[in-house]
Amino acid sequence: MYLDKKGTVRKTRGGFNGPVTGEPNEAFKSEFDSHVKQLLEG
Repeated sequence: MYLDKKGTVRKTRGGFNGPVTGEPNEAFKSEFDSHVKQLLEG
C-alpha cells in the first residue's frame, strides 16, 4: 500500500515480480520509485 503523509491510501499493489522475472521487475522498480517520489513531493 502507498500512503500519503496524512495516512490516506493512495495506491495498492498485489503480487510480486522478483529479479528472475526480468522486464516486469524493472517496470515495477521504475513505477515504485515514481510513486514514492510523487508521494514525497505532495
